[in-house]
Formats: sequence, structure tokens, C-alpha cells
Amino acid sequence: MLDQKQGGLRERMQSILTRPMRNLSAIVSIGKKAARDYKKRFPGIPVHEVPYYCRIDNFQETIPVRPREPVTILYCGQMIRRKGVDLLIEAFSRIIGAGMEARLVLVG
Repeated sequence: MLDQKQGGLRERMQSILTRPMRNLSAIVSIGKKAARDYKKRFPGIPVHEVPYYCRIDNFQETIPVRPREPVTILYCGQMIRRKGVDLLIEAFSRIIGAGMEARLVLVG
């Protein structure tokens, strides 16, 4: 019985909090899962999907000739544990500790 009350309260709160979104011209989502959810919740509002990740095949075909040393590692995204930034920093530390030259660029 308690779960039903909590679920009902949750649905009412979501309805109240998302009410202003019903007046949007369009929604931009990150990833297919979010796009599906927005389309379901807000029928009639166009949803434009931004891929959750990018394919780099096209970029690899046109790599300009440039110095490759030191290696540069670029991270662009949220700097949170769920995204693995802590693992990236730990791995980079090991690279430097092993005497290799590298650069780490963080954008977030």
C-alpha cells in the first residue's frame, strides 16, 4: 500500500514539475533512450537527438600530419565518478610515473 502512495505522489510531482515543458517548441535530448522518453512524455513536441557518443571513423580518415609526441589525451564531459574520470586520472598518473611523456586535457 505504501508503494502505491509513493508511486502516485511521484507521478503527481513529475506532472507538476514538467508542466512548463508542455509549452516548448522542441526538446534536445542526449542519446536514444532520452529521446524515446521525451517523445513518450511529450507527444507532439519535436525531439532532436544529440548522440550520446560520437564515431571517430571520419576523423581518423583525415588526420593531419603533425607531431605525435607527446601524446595528448583529451577528455570532454562531466567530471564525475560515473564517467570514469577518476580512472582516467589514475591511468594518466601511471603513464607519467612510467617515465612516458603525455599531456592530459580536461574539458568539462
